[in-house]
Amino acid sequence: IFVSIEKLVSAADPKALQSWNDFGKRDQTWRRPLTDFFAREYRRYRPNEPNPVLFSIPEPKSDAPSISWQGSLFNELLPFDEMNRFHGLKNVAPAPNLGVVFVHLYARSESGTSPYPLEHQGKRPDRTGIVYLPLLSKAEGESLARLAHEVGHAMGAKDKTDDHGFAVYPRGYPNPFRDPLHPQTSGELMTRGIAQTAKQYKPFSSLNEIQIGAHTAAEFGWISKESAERFYRGKK
Repeated sequence: IFVSIEKLVSAADPKALQSWNDFGKRDQTWRRPLTDFFAREYRRYRPNEPNPVLFSIPEPKSDAPSISWQGSLFNELLPFDEMNRFHGLKNVAPAPNLGVVFVHLYARSESGTSPYPLEHQGKRPDRTGIVYLPLLSKAEGESLARLAHEVGHAMGAKDKTDDHGFAVYPRGYPNPFRDPLHPQTSGELMTRGIAQTAKQYKPFSSLNEIQIGAHTAAEFGWISKESAERFYRGKK
């Protein structure tokens, strides 16, 4: 996970400066919850094996410029190229068991709007994620959920939402056999939240609200594609 911290401007919320100064704590507030989350979900599929998901977080780089968050006509991968250049990475081509996530932190007041999108919608390199997170302590739970989603992309998973951002059935539902189906009690990692109806969801605010569904587990290589399909057919 490569972290950049956008250069703070004088008009930024003063609380952002404190968040920036406290960043050293984020190794604990990010690495440990992420490791625990993926270990918990892995045990549901392979209860007797150790968690294979490990994280490396190099020293964050500060004074980053703002990022061109969408691709251009001549370069669809512009955000990723900008991040590679800023971090001094060349020709990053993750191996089958290695993925890369770029995290860009920026200052934002609690009442302010974000200059960045909720998630990257354009083309992305294989096994690569990118996420823009505000320097707000109150947003820590939501930020962890969004970061875990991008880790999912880095591990080879695809989004399980439709063009409007709603979870697709059944792969975007952690419990597709719930009766009644809605509301779900948790959400699938590669969606945006907990499905309340087919066209309404509650955004994630904690990793405790997220599960990794069978299809995503198959994309990770935790189970076979055949096992995932048997699950959706209602067979063990």
